[in-house]
Amino acid sequence: MEVRFKLTKYRVAMAALFVLAGVGLGNLLSPLVGSALATVGSTTNISDHSASAYFAKVSSDGKLAVGDGSGPLTVDGTVSGRPAAPASPWHANVGINSPNFGLLAGPSATPINLTSLSLSTSDPGSVSVTVSAYSVASSATSCSTTTVEEQLWSVITLGDGVNSFTFPTPLQYKPPANKKACVYAIASTGSGAIANAVGFYGG
Repeated sequence: MEVRFKLTKYRVAMAALFVLAGVGLGNLLSPLVGSALATVGSTTNISDHSASAYFAKVSSDGKLAVGDGSGPLTVDGTVSGRPAAPASPWHANVGINSPNFGLLAGPSATPINLTSLSLSTSDPGSVSVTVSAYSVASSATSCSTTTVEEQLWSVITLGDGVNSFTFPTPLQYKPPANKKACVYAIASTGSGAIANAVGFYGG
């Protein structure tokens, strides 16, 4: 069966009008739709999942609301900053009478760190104090038999009274391979001196 369509000028004109109208409407709406999508963007909820009311809020000018809604943020209680205690601290209170040594720390297979040292003596004359590092065998359980390695710190003309020293960057001695570390304080005075020291192992 043959089907024939008869095109008239009127029908051609109407078809062209519909096509043009569709194209024009698409071009007209396209910027509006794109702008609307760009303005709205994607929606993502920030919540702690405990309740639907606990969603983060955004203000009318697009700022994320931070606070409890009752004014500027405040801190409840006391806030204080302090350094954390080291994992392996040590301390010593020893007499350092020449020619005897006062052992501050050791033996240790890990580095020995000295952070604070105070020295006192009753000798009115000039007193020298040295902090020196020694090593012992890795199997040693004491620092009785040592090998001198290096001088870490010293002070002269200490004099009578108490002198305190702190080391923001710790004085550190790391033992050689297959050795343990020992750190001693040594005084030049014959009448003696006392050392108080603190520090930590490791690092």
